[in-house]
Amino acid sequence: MIGLYLDADTIEQAEAYMASLSDEEYFRVIDGLVSVLALGYTDVGDSDAAFNSVHCVEEIPFNSYEETEALSVDLPQAVKDGLLEGVLGQFETCSYWGVTAAGPIETQPVQSAIPTLVLAGEFDPITPPVWALEAAVGLSAAQVVIIPGAGHSVIDSGECAQSLGIAFLNNPTAALDTSCASNFTVPWVVR
Repeated sequence: MIGLYLDADTIEQAEAYMASLSDEEYFRVIDGLVSVLALGYTDVGDSDAAFNSVHCVEEIPFNSYEETEALSVDLPQAVKDGLLEGVLGQFETCSYWGVTAAGPIETQPVQSAIPTLVLAGEFDPITPPVWALEAAVGLSAAQVVIIPGAGHSVIDSGECAQSLGIAFLNNPTAALDTSCASNFTVPWVVR
């Protein structure tokens, strides 16, 4: 199972690390892994620790809860309550996370001529398509593709996004054939 997510060098490093542990350390690591699996945490796609480590360095230090309150004033009350609860929780988490804020450059848009593929899901509630368009403003060699019907994990949304990603990796400077995205329509069923 680990081989699905790690390359050969990483697996070798993990094996070397495990081999370097004392018996007590080894069994403590194994016990921790078994405990996590026993709780049902088998999805390696997300990590709260990784999220918090990035968010508490790159986002929270440059924002404020009060600013979020002010920006949410016109939202429906139920949406506002949920948003503010989540944001307050993130500020609280970051207050004890133990990381140092990134430098002020973190708040500046990236400027680059490096070929860049920006994929966005049409229905992504976490990083909406407008963010993809904004991110690409300073990327002179960017190709932005919004995948119809896709959500947040756009690369996993199907063959179109995956084929675009592969084509880009094979030739980052070539214009992509985006017809798979422009010819796709979301089927709606009204009952």
